Amino acid sequence: MAKKSQQKKKKGRGRQKQVDLVRRQVGLLVTKELEVEINACREEVEKIAKDCKNRNAKFRDPDFDLTRDWERCIYGMKETLRLKPSVRRVTEIFDKPKFFNDKGAAESSAIHQGCIGDCYFLAGLGTVCCIPGLIEKICVARDEEVGVYGFIFFQDDGWCRVIVDDLLPIQNPRHFDSLDDGERQLFVEDRDLFHHVQKNRGSRLTYAKSGSDGETWVPLIEKAYAKLYGSYEHLDRGWTTEAIEDLSGGVSTTFYTQDILDRDRFWKEEMSKANTDRLLSASFFGDETQGLISEHAYSILKAIEWNGKRFVLVRNPWGDSEWGGPWSDGSKEWEPQWLGALKELDHVFGDDGKFVMEYDDFLKYFEQVGRTFLFDESWVLVSEWMKVDVENVPALPSYGNLSYKVTILEPTKAIICLSKLNTRGFKTAPLGPPLVCQFAIVKAGERKPLRVSSPSGDSRVTLELDLEAATYMIYVKTEHESTIDHPTAGPCNPIKTQTVAKLLASKVKSLSLVKNWDTGLRSKFVPKTLEEVIEEDLVETSVEDEDPGGGEDPALPLSQDVPETKPLAEEDECIPKEVDSDGESAATQVTPAVQDTPASETGPKPPVDHESPPAPIVPSVELKGLHWTVIMSLLTTVLRAVDYIALTCLYLFGASSEPIKDDAEEAGQESNPQLEIEELTPGRELDQPATVDHHFEELCSPTYPPPSMPKNWVDLYHDAGNSVFLGLRVYTQTKEPCTIVGRVRSSSE
Repeated sequence: MAKKSQQKKKKGRGRQKQVDLVRRQVGLLVTKELEVEINACREEVEKIAKDCKNRNAKFRDPDFDLTRDWERCIYGMKETLRLKPSVRRVTEIFDKPKFFNDKGAAESSAIHQGCIGDCYFLAGLGTVCCIPGLIEKICVARDEEVGVYGFIFFQDDGWCRVIVDDLLPIQNPRHFDSLDDGERQLFVEDRDLFHHVQKNRGSRLTYAKSGSDGETWVPLIEKAYAKLYGSYEHLDRGWTTEAIEDLSGGVSTTFYTQDILDRDRFWKEEMSKANTDRLLSASFFGDETQGLISEHAYSILKAIEWNGKRFVLVRNPWGDSEWGGPWSDGSKEWEPQWLGALKELDHVFGDDGKFVMEYDDFLKYFEQVGRTFLFDESWVLVSEWMKVDVENVPALPSYGNLSYKVTILEPTKAIICLSKLNTRGFKTAPLGPPLVCQFAIVKAGERKPLRVSSPSGDSRVTLELDLEAATYMIYVKTEHESTIDHPTAGPCNPIKTQTVAKLLASKVKSLSLVKNWDTGLRSKFVPKTLEEVIEEDLVETSVEDEDPGGGEDPALPLSQDVPETKPLAEEDECIPKEVDSDGESAATQVTPAVQDTPASETGPKPPVDHESPPAPIVPSVELKGLHWTVIMSLLTTVLRAVDYIALTCLYLFGASSEPIKDDAEEAGQESNPQLEIEELTPGRELDQPATVDHHFEELCSPTYPPPSMPKNWVDLYHDAGNSVFLGLRVYTQTKEPCTIVGRVRSSSE
């Protein structure tokens, strides 16, 4: 007995050493928020537990109460049949609840999917279990007596904590009297035995369940994930890579098995490294075949090479329904000489959702392989998020509308990820159109891109490369997948905008050969090439280099135009400059700075039309620093005074007879009655006509015209319908973080 206990202690110490080693190597992405959120999570759990014990009460989460606020917590805003669930605490569901199994660890075999389509999350959970100690780090703190649990998740560019209670939805259990004679014999006519088995196997849980008796970490972390995104309904459908990113802070890439050029290389570079610095998952679409479920997420638990054959261990998060082809459980291929592979894979036969496939069969039947790269403490993350307005018009995707300038301070391996904003938390609100994204990275001053990503409709597009200390431009190309009414058939036959766009682009290219045809449409329907965008930026940069007085302060965001301030000794007078032989002023010409926000009012100069006659030569006068500031201030004051006087007269003498109409009313469009109600001024009755109050305030505002921002909850609810939100995340192994400046050009630039 003493030897066995010593062996168990050695095994325990060995596992602990393995866990500590993994934590030092890969795991949760270390950001400045990580330790802050972990400590804050622990403190909040301890505070709640102490307060509950003082009050002699278990914890009930006021922000996610499945009893009092069950409609929001379960269904969110989804329009569906709503059935009130039965809710019980884990101590009422299990006789002896325990967070983890008897080993004190999280294992993938404990995960079983429930009555919601979150297989992607549970498959990701099973994959994360392959890294020892990683789940234990996500489950930060708990007090099982009080019923309070704290978790952390990664969101877009930082960590956040989620606190939940132990109330879980359950299905109404069967009663012993409802069993037929055969079912009663299974329980030896023992009513107490039946209720004990029904209770402790967790079969009563509506959503995710644990495999072992009384294990609670799976349904509780699923509940925390549901609270993170607002409701259980918001967890329906997704990608395993997204879930793994939320759990680890890693960054993902999707490989399409049809596109793999060298299968041996893919095995060596990706599959064989599973569970070291990356986690893998798989899925496919189409018909179900040999036990595999289409449009379903699977975890890849292991990949080994044994006696010249390559095997992949896969798991279905349902906990059953396995592969039935070659090398499946109990198949004829498992001859005695191959049984050693089972030990290496740590696999036993049984209907537990885990199965073995040969590598070639795996690539044959699975269409997508998701890879999530995990980070250690040497990696640094910097991100920049931008809003890009999209028009539901037929136009081909083009580079240049969105770009980022990234400055790397020292040579490093870098992972550059263009991400869509995580919208799962408000997925039942109107969202922007589906996007296909692509980007190219170009070293500043060069004309050829270093790398160009493949176009992808996933939530992120990723490139991995080694970068020198330099400045790089990231040019983004987006293609939104939407439909418009057919030009002839009308709304009964909608057509994809890209179908019309390609037709119009072909027509414009042909018509542009006609000398007297209006070529102004070419810039709208024929997209710019990457080379053209790079050339425009090079020209713009050279102008800024020649004119440092008209450039931008590098210490400020590009969206701010700040006139250069010079010493007063250099600003005594404005001196006319001589004109050279080429018609250009010898003085540094003042070039308007390009704003890098969607509300930009200026932009780069249009390309020169070499066929148009030359502009008349006018001697230019250089105004610098303080002179510009004084002149612009005076002009602004005068213009505002004129606007104020004119609008005051209009308000006093003309508002009562006819209210000012906005642009939509002038165009003959019906106004939104909901917006009219929201814009009523205090003290005015609903039956009184609207006045010019809000127009007057907006016109006199220094920010007129007002930016395109939501004014009330209805606008905010529909705001994302015409916009997409993209962020550039740059991961580097540097002491100093890189810098990112985003830029959005308007369609007129």
